[in-house]
Amino acid sequence: MNYGKNEVEKTLCKTNSRAQKITSHLVLLLTKIILILVLFAAVLGISFGYGIFKGVIDAAPEIDVASIEPSGYATMVYDSKGNLTETLVKSGANRLEASYEELPQCLIDAFIAIEDSRFWSHKGVDVRSMVRAAVGIITGDSSAGGGSTLTQQLIKNNIFEGGNEDTFGEKLERKIQEQYLALEITKYYSKDEILLRYMNAINLGQNTLGVESASLRYFGKHCSDLTISECAVIASITQNPSKYNPIRHPEENAKRRDTCLNKMLELGFISQAQYDEAMADTDAVYERIGLYDIDYQEANATTGSYFSDAVYEQVKQDLILSGYNEAMAETLLTSGGLRVESTLDPKIQAILN
Repeated sequence: MNYGKNEVEKTLCKTNSRAQKITSHLVLLLTKIILILVLFAAVLGISFGYGIFKGVIDAAPEIDVASIEPSGYATMVYDSKGNLTETLVKSGANRLEASYEELPQCLIDAFIAIEDSRFWSHKGVDVRSMVRAAVGIITGDSSAGGGSTLTQQLIKNNIFEGGNEDTFGEKLERKIQEQYLALEITKYYSKDEILLRYMNAINLGQNTLGVESASLRYFGKHCSDLTISECAVIASITQNPSKYNPIRHPEENAKRRDTCLNKMLELGFISQAQYDEAMADTDAVYERIGLYDIDYQEANATTGSYFSDAVYEQVKQDLILSGYNEAMAETLLTSGGLRVESTLDPKIQAILN
């Protein structure tokens, strides 16, 4: 056997070469096994996730006109001259219906500017807003806003009853269903129909539901008569009806109102002159609310008169005679949106008072 230097080096090279080949083969085999396991786990995870997702979607409520239609409208009582004398309402039912034609463009623009600036272009779900909201949560930026569109808010309020879930899992399930239904609802209903139902449904504080009820409560006039400044006040309540209540927290509402007006100007909804006029009304608009609130409280302090009680009982009996049971009759009276015309003569009543 040759133990020369060259032969020894050749032998070592061969040995190392075999070891490298074996090592390389084992590494390649191990890599293949890991890749197969990862691929299997990915397929399994995707299949499992899809199954859960499909189950959540399949469990979503059916949607139709009735399911997204706001409910709980106040009953209005009028005297013999057509003057509104009383509102019969229970908690959660102080809603007055407005038609689309009665909604001023500045009120529509105010809600879209502050809540859903791409409302007219998206299909019910706004991915850009969702990403922005997610980044805001991660970075702790509270000014980033939410990711829900007006369509999602309508579904949340009318179908999911406000979405007050107890656990994160329940909230996640509701959000998935909410987004799915938002996409579905835009296939069957126009943007105008969705917007009208949203604006008749939204909670605007002080037991007011819908823009017409809020307009009468805060400014004592129909929503069709609101100014740009007043529209921004009402639209600014939406995100948090308690925090942005213009009666209890005018300073907080004013901050958000400024944001709303700035966004309306940025989007071209109002001109610079209209913006300047609305901004100049900042102090006066809350003074008007405060003065009207005093008048409102004084006017409501006189309710519950003998005549009002008699009207209530008479209408209830008429409803019972028409086939309703007592509970149904009372529900209609306080949340059925009835119009009751009474025989009360305002001139004679004024003399008696």
